[in-house]
Amino acid sequence: MANDLLTGLAHFLADLGHETAQVLGDPDARDALLARAGLPPPPGSPVASQAAATSLDQVRTNAETQQGTGSDPLVLLRELSDAMITLVSLVQEINHVDSVDDAWNLLATYLDIIALDRLRRRTPEALAVLQAFHLISNDRLLFTELANSGDEWGSFLLGHPADDAAKADNWSLILGAVMLFIGRTLPLLDSAGKPWRTDILFGWDSEPNPAQPLITHALQRMATLRLTHRDGVVEEHAGLSAIVVPPADGGWGMLFALDLGAGLTFPVSDHLEIFAQADSPDALEAFIGDPSFVTTGLSHTTAKLQLRRKQEAADHLTIGADDGVHLEIGTFVTGFEFADPVRFRFAIGGGAVVIPQGSLGFIGSVLPSGGAKFTFDVDLSVDSKGNLAFTGGAGMTVTIPVNKSISVLQIRSVTIALAIEGTGHGAAATLAVVVAFGVAFGSAFKIAVDGIGAKVAWTLPSSKDAAPGTPPVHGNLGPGGDISLGFVPPKGIGVSIDIGPIKGGGFFFFDPPHRTYAGVLEAALSACGKGIQIKAAGLLRETDDGWDFVLILSAQFDPAIELFLGLTLNGVGGIVGINVAVDVDKLRGSLHDGSIGRLLFPDDPVGNAPAIIATMIAVFPHRKGGIVAGPMLQLGWGRPKSFVTI
Repeated sequence: MANDLLTGLAHFLADLGHETAQVLGDPDARDALLARAGLPPPPGSPVASQAAATSLDQVRTNAETQQGTGSDPLVLLRELSDAMITLVSLVQEINHVDSVDDAWNLLATYLDIIALDRLRRRTPEALAVLQAFHLISNDRLLFTELANSGDEWGSFLLGHPADDAAKADNWSLILGAVMLFIGRTLPLLDSAGKPWRTDILFGWDSEPNPAQPLITHALQRMATLRLTHRDGVVEEHAGLSAIVVPPADGGWGMLFALDLGAGLTFPVSDHLEIFAQADSPDALEAFIGDPSFVTTGLSHTTAKLQLRRKQEAADHLTIGADDGVHLEIGTFVTGFEFADPVRFRFAIGGGAVVIPQGSLGFIGSVLPSGGAKFTFDVDLSVDSKGNLAFTGGAGMTVTIPVNKSISVLQIRSVTIALAIEGTGHGAAATLAVVVAFGVAFGSAFKIAVDGIGAKVAWTLPSSKDAAPGTPPVHGNLGPGGDISLGFVPPKGIGVSIDIGPIKGGGFFFFDPPHRTYAGVLEAALSACGKGIQIKAAGLLRETDDGWDFVLILSAQFDPAIELFLGLTLNGVGGIVGINVAVDVDKLRGSLHDGSIGRLLFPDDPVGNAPAIIATMIAVFPHRKGGIVAGPMLQLGWGRPKSFVTI
């Protein structure tokens, strides 16, 4: 134990000293450090500290060699003393500071920089705890200010709240930080020594105009410590939620709620398992205040008995022969939930009906070479009171490439979608047919339209036991419901012009249900036998945690700029993405099918805008904090036109 502690301390001192040597040995880093401390930079060059850094590296190596070997602690103490001497020698390198106060200010500033940087990179939980206790302000640690606050330390930790509501919010934040600290430093172990998984949740992402604003505000300052564990066939979970209650809500006091649950899993086949679970969401509630109370909610316990696809299965479950019509299933759950009322649920996620081209004889000739794939998601439930509910909707969609020209009209694709949607009057079965087409009057004027069509909706009749206030459905089918025909507006529309020396156009894509917006622009200008084409494609998506953005910009030269030996520079450009990542598998696949050309220097970008946008959506998935950036070059060989392009 002593050796481990001393070794850890040796590591910390060696790392800290090594970083100190790097900062003091770099003129720019040293001057930046002094500027943050409010001190002017000294004249001359900094003292070389490579020898000190080498010495500290040796200290760290010796500590690693002796870790766990049972060496005499005095050996480690000697290594620590060497590290301390090295640190002192490095501090002496800033002896241009004459004032003791300035020296302490410089030291505190430097420690803040190093400590906060380490916290951000290595232990963000500790950084969150310090922020919750208001011990960080303007990238400075405020331990000295806390020590000097005297009898005002309580107000200091609360951030000097203006009223009881602000004080309750701050106390709840501190309570969440304490629970985070407990969950990270005191992990629970089962009988086999395996740790429980620990998650910390704080606050509640409420709606803009909640129906219960007081309850919503309370949930926004609730902290929950959740523990989950799985060992073989047994699954267990426990959650402890806590909230600070101000006087306006019956406090001061703290309310604690305990959630308990356990489940058993029995394998049935390679893909399926039976899952049985009991859950008590409010097993125990306790209020510590005036007056205090304890209540139990075991009467609200629910139970589940389900047949589901194994949770660890990554590939699709295929039902039927691969070369014939078959069904693919991603996730599958069906079973009963025993509560009031009893509910039966049936759900399929990531499902698809796959029809290979050769499986339907001559009828398959209208299908694309890869066949047709109807994707769908189904999640429906019915309870003992006769209520039928659809969660998330259900449907099947297939897109058939056509690419047929009729005079000036070119039909690119037809999409057929069959879905069950929830409406204000109940569930509705819908059939939508949309077309993507283009109109071209030679090369002078072109129009591209994506996803325009019609939708037929049949609204099902209301249940006899429908909830009070639900309007009955009496349409053109009487008690059979209502059938209607609606217009499906286009997802995108584009226009391009090519008249003499001027060429340009644009395509704008909008999909509000999926919060996706995109655009493609093209402009070209030629004069005196020389020209340049500017092409741009942008994608903006709203997400649950913010937004993401991708921009692809390119410029192509006509004629190309000759470099040497017939090698030419045909174009330059770049890609910038914010809050996105790169799907390497889809990018690799686009090299084989040629769709990478839709992103890099595309031909006719306005006419191919739907395909370009679809490729961008697939290749650049959302990832919070992700940055994608890079240049593009198009090189050619051959004159006057390139025989080969790269």
